Amino acid sequence: MIDASCFGSSQDHHQQVRTRVKHWSHKHGLKPVSNSAAGVEEEGPNDCSGCHETIQGPAYVCEKDGCGFMLDQSCFGLSKNHQLLHPLHPHHPLQLSDNTKQLQSQTQRISSDNVCDGCGYICGPFSFRCQEDCNFKLDVRCALSSEESHNSDDDQQPRTIINHFMDPHSLSLFNCRENDGVNCAICNDPIVGPTYGCFQCEIYLHVSCAEFQLQIQHPFHPQHPLRASATSQDQSTSVCKSCKWFLGAAVYQCRPCGFSLDMLCARQTRLSSPLKLDRLHQHNLYYTVGDKYEETDDGEDPDGGSDDVEDDPDGGSDDGEGEGPVEETDGEGENNKRIVLLFKKICNACNKKCVKSYYRCLECKYIIHLKCMGLPATVDHSCHFHPLTLVERFVEDDSGVYYCHACQQERNPDCPVYLCKDKECLDKAPFAAHIECIVSEVSPVFIPQFLL
Repeated sequence: MIDASCFGSSQDHHQQVRTRVKHWSHKHGLKPVSNSAAGVEEEGPNDCSGCHETIQGPAYVCEKDGCGFMLDQSCFGLSKNHQLLHPLHPHHPLQLSDNTKQLQSQTQRISSDNVCDGCGYICGPFSFRCQEDCNFKLDVRCALSSEESHNSDDDQQPRTIINHFMDPHSLSLFNCRENDGVNCAICNDPIVGPTYGCFQCEIYLHVSCAEFQLQIQHPFHPQHPLRASATSQDQSTSVCKSCKWFLGAAVYQCRPCGFSLDMLCARQTRLSSPLKLDRLHQHNLYYTVGDKYEETDDGEDPDGGSDDVEDDPDGGSDDGEGEGPVEETDGEGENNKRIVLLFKKICNACNKKCVKSYYRCLECKYIIHLKCMGLPATVDHSCHFHPLTLVERFVEDDSGVYYCHACQQERNPDCPVYLCKDKECLDKAPFAAHIECIVSEVSPVFIPQFLL
């Protein structure tokens, strides 16, 4: 006699054996699941181990815990020696190739030999390749879908080649998926989609970053144009004039003056307008937003320190001491030296940390909160018939180009403005103006509280 629980376990075991399948590409057994998420841990996307596409439906998942191997239905159905004739390469047959072992590292995967000649994306371990000397290859998706639908060469994506200051070699256009793990050399953000790259040097760029202007006029250094260039070795410890962070891989610089801006800072601040308030400070002030040094919105730094710095002898000083990059060791010897960026961005008015956004002087590092500047919250001005209210930012539409309605010059939507909050104006024709275009007419002359 068989115990009921044992009988049930036996049935489950035999059911598992019946549903377990072997695949030529993997050493363990695979089990079919109706949805890939049901067979694996729900951490991130479930990508097919054959084509590297995200699995949307049924899949075959490795039965061994922690292995993570899975195939979608298309890849599972491919035979080991699968061949096909494709209209994009009609002269020779293409044969399925499994390069799982050869593509273990990112350097091996992200290469010119592994870019699909159909869509420009990086091929997964499974790809279809010409066995002659053509070096033609297609990823699984292009090979299978094109086999049915393509009837001409019109869909073949041309390889676009550009020259760029970031690399001595030409950069080729290809496409990246999220799971390729490629980051842009200029902005350091992940790249998904069109990518310019040098496979030899492993330099990859967003198309938008690659198309940055080679020369710009910038309000932070109006006397000379700034030219784009890769950061040189002798600039490895130099800092950006705007954010005081070490320079990134690409910079805009004026070599004769020794003036350098990180390329992203230059882009973000290109529309910054100088604000000159004589009763506040002797130099121009510029609005700064979105520093690379992240702090919490409540004014506390990431280490949990207080935003009050009254015990800091450098707090609020005009000489900028204590601001900028500092080298420190981690206490385990010179070989483990690390660079720590210490930023004491202290408001010269309230002696508290400036978080996220503030006005700063580029010449003497004077820093002040917007709220500490003593600017009137609401003003009347001859350029508009309604009162204007001070707001930290205003984006009026999705055009991407915004203007000051007082001076008619382009403005940065992330900078504070005086805005008409009349409902009819906001609905029909929003009115926003630079602070510097408004405060010159404000009467009586405002005096910040801390100067009284």
